[in-house]
Amino acid sequence: MSPPPFRFDLVWPHGRARLELPGAGDPDSDLDAACALAPALAPLAALERWIGMPLDDLRPARTPSPAGAVGLGWGDGGRLLLPPVLLPWGRVPPDELPLVWPAWTVRVRVQSLPLSCVPRAMLRRGALLLLPASFAGEAMAVLLQPAAPMPARTGCWQPRAGRLDLRAAEAPAARPDEAQVWLEAPMDVRASAWFGAEGAAVPLPAGAARLAIAGLAVARGTLVPAGLGWGLLLEDGAAATTAPCEDRTPAWT
Repeated sequence: MSPPPFRFDLVWPHGRARLELPGAGDPDSDLDAACALAPALAPLAALERWIGMPLDDLRPARTPSPAGAVGLGWGDGGRLLLPPVLLPWGRVPPDELPLVWPAWTVRVRVQSLPLSCVPRAMLRRGALLLLPASFAGEAMAVLLQPAAPMPARTGCWQPRAGRLDLRAAEAPAARPDEAQVWLEAPMDVRASAWFGAEGAAVPLPAGAARLAIAGLAVARGTLVPAGLGWGLLLEDGAAATTAPCEDRTPAWT
């Protein structure tokens, strides 16, 4: 059985983090805590630079861990718990930071469409919902949505090649009055992608997807090639309250 870790509170003006470090000795001993903390002092200076603000206080923890904190590995067996308000999203961490990135399970939003182009009469088996963004080129911008409180980010998806480039891409924000096409299966992405430290492509083939309105699935099917683009071939559907499509560019075939 592993000994309990040494726990420290890292206090900034606008948030409190928790650092847990392995070490020998009594976690309630100030001397043993100082010995466990000593190797982490230089990385803590790098953490201050990454967050962009110096620490207000550093002390042995005597209170519960911060609620809603995001957990990152720290060195060999340690852990850093950072509240979202302290996380510098999009900023690459310094090399001196011994962060061990976890994998976040994310949902992938492939396309958003106006509700006016999702007529309820078309939500039936065998209908094909075209994805306009897929006709703009080989790659299309998709949105990666992890669990709260982590923010969404974008990537470039090449469904024909079956890969996702984790570099940021231009994807319009979804609106409440839109229907959304989501891949049915979630995927795991290293958390470093949210901080600009991940540029490699990862496998992401086309497959099962669902059409959702207001967060509820109203139809399911499979993404299939459709000429120069892609479409969602429905296998089952449920009636949705939508207006007839008034767009001159058909979304269905």
